[in-house]
Amino acid sequence: MPDGSGTAMQVASLFSGCGGLDLVLQRAGHRIIMQCESDKYCREVLKQHFPGTHVHQDVASIENLPKETELLAAGFPCVDVSLAGNRSGIYGAQTGLWLHIVRLLQKAQRKSRPVPWVLLEVRLRPSIDCGWSEAALTCLGSAQNVPGILCGENKESIGIEHVCTAFERMGYNWAYRTIDASSFGMPMTRKRVFILASLHGDPRDALFAAGNQECMGGCHILASDTPPSMCSECWKKMPRDFTGDDGIINLSQAQAPTRGLAPTFTGSNVTELVAVLPSQGRIGKLGVANAEKLMGFEPGYTDFSRSPGTHVTATALDRIRGNMLGNAVSVDVAEWIGRQIPQFTHKYVLGEFDCRMVTCCTWPEAAWNVGRLGRHKVATSQYPMKLPMQRLHRVLGEVTEDRQGKLIECLRTYINKLRHKGFMTEDLEACINLCMQGRSGSSLGKMVEANLHDISFISVGRLVWAKYSTYPFWPGEVIDVSKYDVAELARLIPAYLIETLLSDSLESHCDDLLIFFFGAQTYAWIKMSDVKDFRNATAERQLMGNPLEHKNFFEAVREAESAAQLRAYQDSGDLAALDAIEDKRFVRNRYSLVSRAAGVAAATHKGPPC
Repeated sequence: MPDGSGTAMQVASLFSGCGGLDLVLQRAGHRIIMQCESDKYCREVLKQHFPGTHVHQDVASIENLPKETELLAAGFPCVDVSLAGNRSGIYGAQTGLWLHIVRLLQKAQRKSRPVPWVLLEVRLRPSIDCGWSEAALTCLGSAQNVPGILCGENKESIGIEHVCTAFERMGYNWAYRTIDASSFGMPMTRKRVFILASLHGDPRDALFAAGNQECMGGCHILASDTPPSMCSECWKKMPRDFTGDDGIINLSQAQAPTRGLAPTFTGSNVTELVAVLPSQGRIGKLGVANAEKLMGFEPGYTDFSRSPGTHVTATALDRIRGNMLGNAVSVDVAEWIGRQIPQFTHKYVLGEFDCRMVTCCTWPEAAWNVGRLGRHKVATSQYPMKLPMQRLHRVLGEVTEDRQGKLIECLRTYINKLRHKGFMTEDLEACINLCMQGRSGSSLGKMVEANLHDISFISVGRLVWAKYSTYPFWPGEVIDVSKYDVAELARLIPAYLIETLLSDSLESHCDDLLIFFFGAQTYAWIKMSDVKDFRNATAERQLMGNPLEHKNFFEAVREAESAAQLRAYQDSGDLAALDAIEDKRFVRNRYSLVSRAAGVAAATHKGPPC
């Protein structure tokens, strides 16, 4: 290795893609001796960056791995196990190609030259809408975005179960961990499952010996940035609202952007991403070169246009390169793993974070089976390094300017889709208009107010006055938890409240009501005797104390009145009641299912520790 530690290994690569995993293994000091990739354009990229390395076109045509192979590295197609894919399973036409990995490893063992190490990277695209049964979703609870290989309708349909069973039958120790690329400071969300197996070593040493616990805060104190940056784990706990921060929006999907972070690249969205950079007054298409930077590649890494005999249009070139990046591994994550094996500078010690695994429809985000100790799950973080997150404008180069006004029309369509799904867009609109200042005819203008008639609302609960910890009485809404199953509650209330329900059971709160307090945006269990009906008690001014004592009191009352108007509409079906709602922004944010689920996810960290 370049730093003199560890041992360089001979690497055979399968399902190589554009060579991201191979590139970082080579950078970590290992030697790539064979590659295999079916896509002809990816093979052109491999030839540019790995000259002299033989590239197979079809994994089925490979009879044997090179006899000197010490590490088999592979990233196989995820279509059949992706939650956004066809869910035909681990033995589907595409993902089922992983069986060739097993075939080649078994053949190497029969020839008395077994491969000591195996590294698999699973590329996944999460999606909530996967068409599963209600029972399976109930079992999943709040884990709707669990990577596809880790979940299924039953034990037999879980992809990771079959992969790990195959390793166990061949005598391999194995460990896997779900890692978010933003852990290494790059401002983008990209979660991948990395599976490491070894015949004689302990793969836990490489995957779990660092960064197991969540960041406890204060990470910005160690940062050298000005202003100081926090790690991405802490950044993602902040509110998602677009309040002047840079961001990237995906025109192909009506999802609100995450402030300061690029969304997960897929094979189809790279050319549809727009960078909104109010800190620089810039806005435009992200472009493939910037996407390469965010993935950790040098700009131009995937450009194969100069290869002999290659003739594609500029538009087709960008589309093909975007597809490569959507399927590629994050350079920083793979390099971190590549430098861990087999250094043996860290030793994983069995502790309180490990417990025996019991599976139903979902495997944990990290697990292991070493030395016949059995399968164990690990309560570990997705952020092993916790480096300060870089600002988007410092990473990105030039963005493609809107020269024909097409981008503005696309942005207007995107904003309207968000508003009709119940998202709050005022801050995002302000950021876009700020970036458009000084450009003739380039402005979103006054967007049409989203029509509340088009939104599917969550039912408003009973409205009450309840005793508040620092105030006599405060307006709130009763959350009737008995009406929902676990999967539904996961989209309506924070996870810590669900954990309380599951651990304490409803019997322990038989005399209490779960109250959501307006204005304060908090939850609490309140005794029934300390709750009064909202309408009947509103006239009793003594309940409220002096409203001037609390700055959020009038806001809380306005929100409660708006919720009461929405409930009147839900009870009567009278559209006049809907149109009369005073605070439409609050109603869209609180009672649209999409906005509620996003808000609950963003506020999960506010709960007390377990």
